[in-house]
Amino acid sequence: ADKTFEDLAEPGTKFGIITGNEWGIQLMKYYPDGEFQMYNSFPDAYAAVNEGIIDASTAFIDHRDEIESANPNVAYINEPFMTIGFGFGMQKSEKGNALLAEFNTFLKQYQESGEIDRVFNKWKDPLRDISFSYDEGICRINAELVC
Repeated sequence: ADKTFEDLAEPGTKFGIITGNEWGIQLMKYYPDGEFQMYNSFPDAYAAVNEGIIDASTAFIDHRDEIESANPNVAYINEPFMTIGFGFGMQKSEKGNALLAEFNTFLKQYQESGEIDRVFNKWKDPLRDISFSYDEGICRINAELVC
C-alpha cells in the first residue's frame, strides 16, 4: 500500500537523515515523535529503507531511477515534502555587489524569456508536478520522501 505523510506521523517511525543535510531538521519538526538515524550518503539511506532498517528518507527527484534499480523495495510518496531554497553568496564588496546585480538580472531575464521553464521541463519528473520558483536570486525546488 502507498504511504502518505500522515502515515509517517505514527510515533516511532524511523527516518534516515543525511549528515549535513537541512532536510533532517525539517523531518524532526514535522515528525517530533519519530526516530532519526544519520547516514553519510543518500545511497546508504535508500539501502536502509530497502532493507527495512528505517521507514523513510528524503530523496532528490532525479535520483528516482537510481534508487529504483538498486532498491526494489522502495516506494515514493508522490507529493512534495518541502521546498528547498538555493542561494548564491557574493563577497561584500563593490565587485561582489556588481556581480550580485548582474546575476539577479541574468536570473530575471532567464525566467522572463522562458528559458528557465525549458531547462526545468527538460529535467522535470514526468510522473508528477513539482514546483520551481525564482525570487531575488534564490531558486527553489521540491524534495520528496522515499518509503
